[in-house]
Amino acid sequence: MAQQPWLPATWDRQADVVVVGFGAAGAATAITAYDAGVKVILLDKAPQGQEGGNTRVAGQGYLNTSSVDKAITYLHALCGPYRVPDPMVRMWAEEMGQNNAWVESIGGDPQEHQHQPVGIEFPELPGADCVHKFHHGPVVGYSNTWEMLARAVRARAIEICYATPGKALIQHGGTKAILGVRAERHGAPYSIDRTGADPRIAPGGAGGDRHPLECALPRGSRSRLWPDQNAVPPPGSPLLCG
Repeated sequence: MAQQPWLPATWDRQADVVVVGFGAAGAATAITAYDAGVKVILLDKAPQGQEGGNTRVAGQGYLNTSSVDKAITYLHALCGPYRVPDPMVRMWAEEMGQNNAWVESIGGDPQEHQHQPVGIEFPELPGADCVHKFHHGPVVGYSNTWEMLARAVRARAIEICYATPGKALIQHGGTKAILGVRAERHGAPYSIDRTGADPRIAPGGAGGDRHPLECALPRGSRSRLWPDQNAVPPPGSPLLCG
């Protein structure tokens, strides 16, 4: 057998979906993937009790829109000169209008504490009047929205690896296909083999994105929080969230 130096000596774990980062993006992605029936491993660089990333200390508001057509106009305006394909923007717009229903489905209580135009980014843009900002529960702050998402993750059989930062993708040396994720645990390499048919990248960073799950999970099994403005990644990428 030909040598394959890109492979680790051993695989420490196997999963269909590997989520890197236990913020809102990671939590929403892990919940969605698990509810779609796949095995999920969630990695976070922080020790247990300090997970949550920026989400945990941020305002934790999310958007729910009242009109698909107006949301499309608003999202295109947000992208400015950086054109995003129409099907992707339409998917964002359709899913944003279902954010509250998804939050309720995992035990959340969507409440609009900040009313138009307060809390809306760039309210002067066309279509912005359809955008509404929500938080979980009757009180804003105190990590309430984050705690709701974290409870939903922990209520599921999702393996959480604390103090385990993701370091790199493990790729085939010739085809560059994504084979797994290389992390670090207790100062040593920790390798996760992705066994799923075709998981994909779902970058976070804007507080909680999971929309590229559109590419990997059937419609109706997606979670719905915070649209992202990243193009659809090529097939064969593992699922990563910030």
